[in-house]
Amino acid sequence: MSKLKFRKYLVAIVCLLTIFFMVNNINASAATKNPEINFKQKVLHSVVYYEVTNDKRIVDDAEKYNEKIYQQYEKLNENDLKNIIKQKLVDVIELKKQNKNIYWDKDFIETVVKSYYPELYSEIIQQISEQPEVILEETYVPAFVTASPGSKTEDFQVYGYHWSGYKLWAFICRMYWSWDSTKITEVEPTTWGEIYDPTWGYDGVVANQQYFIDQASFYKWVKGHFYWPLQQIIAGHAYPWLEITVYAGGGYSFNKDDGLN
Repeated sequence: MSKLKFRKYLVAIVCLLTIFFMVNNINASAATKNPEINFKQKVLHSVVYYEVTNDKRIVDDAEKYNEKIYQQYEKLNENDLKNIIKQKLVDVIELKKQNKNIYWDKDFIETVVKSYYPELYSEIIQQISEQPEVILEETYVPAFVTASPGSKTEDFQVYGYHWSGYKLWAFICRMYWSWDSTKITEVEPTTWGEIYDPTWGYDGVVANQQYFIDQASFYKWVKGHFYWPLQQIIAGHAYPWLEITVYAGGGYSFNKDDGLN
């Protein structure tokens, strides 16, 4: 074989080996970025439903999802875990019938319930379809003719719940406002997130708008971002929001939607 032909063969072999290793590296990288997530991994920290409230009560440790609860469920075999979750979902269906401030997480319903609990899927989808849609548009609120001067502080929350009924996190907006006899004189909103399950993270406020509707009413809309990392990917997201209007005299209204759009 001539030296020229040998060099050509050598170059061809080097090229083929280069392509081979490049393809394998790409596949390995893709596998790292998109690891297989099994049933247990999907559900053990997932947010399943939400509650919108202005309850001032402090959340105590007995209500928070923690490592001890996680280990209790993690030890179960998959079939036993599925049966427990099914009963918990049935309980939430009944809870939703009694409490209009309870809202399903649509992603969990589509990725878990649809695949593993098809017998419950239709009823839950029906409940979701009956949830009111809050349209963010300005509505005129008549100014107070007269009111006793004063001030007030109210907290408004969206809680993210695990299927076990424990709280995973909370998105909170505190509204302080004061007024004289005819108008609001000061408004101080403060927004933050609280993490109860340490596998979740809070990324802060991602959208916000606020303004006076008129001299006696103030409007606030704020959205936050929570995320759940798993195996080098973000396996879960939640974008809770709150829509609040406060009035001279101490009145207020807030969204009764799921706060998740």
